[in-house]
Amino acid sequence: MQLTIYNGSPRKTQSNSDVLIQKFLDGFLDGEIKTKVNYLANQDKMREFVGKFQNAENIIIAFPLYADSMPGLVKEFFETLENTPKYRERQRLGFIIHCGFPDAVHLSALEKYLEKFSKRLGVEYLGSVIKPGSEGLRMMPEKMNIQLFSRLKKLGQHFRKTGEFDQQLLIKIAGKEKFPSILIPLIKLINQAGFFNFYWNMQLKKNRVYQNRFDKPYENQQ
Repeated sequence: MQLTIYNGSPRKTQSNSDVLIQKFLDGFLDGEIKTKVNYLANQDKMREFVGKFQNAENIIIAFPLYADSMPGLVKEFFETLENTPKYRERQRLGFIIHCGFPDAVHLSALEKYLEKFSKRLGVEYLGSVIKPGSEGLRMMPEKMNIQLFSRLKKLGQHFRKTGEFDQQLLIKIAGKEKFPSILIPLIKLINQAGFFNFYWNMQLKKNRVYQNRFDKPYENQQ
């Protein structure tokens, strides 16, 4: 089966999107020569990327949630596709979308948009792999994500055999749509411990602005 895959993260190979893609490809390729990933952040290759899309049979686009939607470079790619001549018949388009938020509800509106976008292009919508809580995947030891990586590999294997996403695996990867209200006190406690802000605090310290994280520069402006 021919597969064309795009990574829409500005971080390219250093992205969580790439981690998810590569684990999916581990199953899809099953040890064969790796499929080349097209990195949309290489914006000087936009014409090439569109050309590949036009001639592709099965397409997967992976990207993170940005401002409740998508990175600007992904939106530019989508708009370019909408303004490009017809694509080949029987094209099939799926997505891998993820976010740092711990529950899947934050990705639900985007998922609906992607289904609608596929219809606008006139291609078959394969579905979306949804992964909340993805921030930091690329920095974690692999043993911390054994279950997730195993499911992604199985998803890739199933896709190669059937041309479809395994719906039960999609449900398991997505996890809870919303956390039960009974867990909110526990989540608040974990947040107070600084677990959720670990990555962001590390970035603030790296850029020497950690001490300014609570500044309110516009507080007294009318």
